[in-house]
Amino acid sequence: MKSKTFRLIDPFHSWGNHDYDWVNRSIKEATNRYDSGLCNRLFTWEIAYRLIKTSKDKRKILVQKRIFPELELIKLPNTKAIDYINKDNNLYYKSDIEKLMHLTVFDTKENKVSLSSELKTPDLSNNLNSNHVYNNWGFFQDGIHDHISKIKIKDKQINERLSNHLAFVGIQMRRGNGVSIQQKDIETFPKELRDSYLNHRKKDLNHKPVIDFISNKDYINLISRILEINPQQRFFISNDLSDDFLDFLYTEFGAYHIISKKDYREEFTKYYEDKGIDISSLQNYCNGLDNMIDLFGLSYTSFTISTQSSTWGEFAQNYIGPKKYRNIPSFQGNNIDEIVNQYQSFFKEHRDRVIDKANILNKINRSVI
Repeated sequence: MKSKTFRLIDPFHSWGNHDYDWVNRSIKEATNRYDSGLCNRLFTWEIAYRLIKTSKDKRKILVQKRIFPELELIKLPNTKAIDYINKDNNLYYKSDIEKLMHLTVFDTKENKVSLSSELKTPDLSNNLNSNHVYNNWGFFQDGIHDHISKIKIKDKQINERLSNHLAFVGIQMRRGNGVSIQQKDIETFPKELRDSYLNHRKKDLNHKPVIDFISNKDYINLISRILEINPQQRFFISNDLSDDFLDFLYTEFGAYHIISKKDYREEFTKYYEDKGIDISSLQNYCNGLDNMIDLFGLSYTSFTISTQSSTWGEFAQNYIGPKKYRNIPSFQGNNIDEIVNQYQSFFKEHRDRVIDKANILNKINRSVI
């Protein structure tokens, strides 16, 4: 039987299609490393995976390692990442040439080449007649996420550490790409962070704002209200800015209550590098380690509070938590009562499990790897 493939490409034809850094990623930082569109790519993968399952088809999903560099750390079932270039052979260094290579089918038996067939729409009734296809429908997702729980962290010990967040409340704090800002919003930051924030946002000028800015004060009020219900509640904060923009939460609530990627980064970096994985290059290219910690740290929480219009938050809410609480309203700053009321119901329903899990965590040495 002839082999069959689904050749996945970036839904926006943008991420990874920059020509300067893949070979030199060990020494050069990508300017767009902080917004790699990871969940947009994962949702596109999910559609391809669902098409194959729905069609009862047996074909492998192929991705470019340049487009899915995170596969160094995470696993997508039935998927293979291919690195078309290396330091000794940079023939396909330019992204448009590499993409064409990715879509090309080499029939060595017949001594022929051809292009895989284009799928212009993610038609779930499509039976994938062609042996080799690729997605060209842009970005699409319909809110059905039956397969994202199959996406796993490769390393079992790292996965176990982050899966302990089941007792946590997860909060996605979005302040970067896609957030509308005004001068009054910038002034809510400490003076020493304002220039840093403006410099960071200058990198996002090509993105349209889709959500309003939410102030530090609003996040403090939200967490304080939840702690009134459960004073032992801990929080994992997923944040798209540098660590110092979370200092206000650590100062306000302490390191017991507030956990973020910075609490794992140094330990996980050493652990992976001891295993021969080049974390420095991955961070330079796509913020790969930070994104893995941030996304799965948030996704493993049982009560997950996201921001509006965010595939990141949508992934996290639908990953593993109780189905009843996968539609928690996104935090908008002015709907604290609505979210707190849902948390109160959640805590009442899952009180024993949440407290037991928290007590177990308190007995575990935080550095177990």
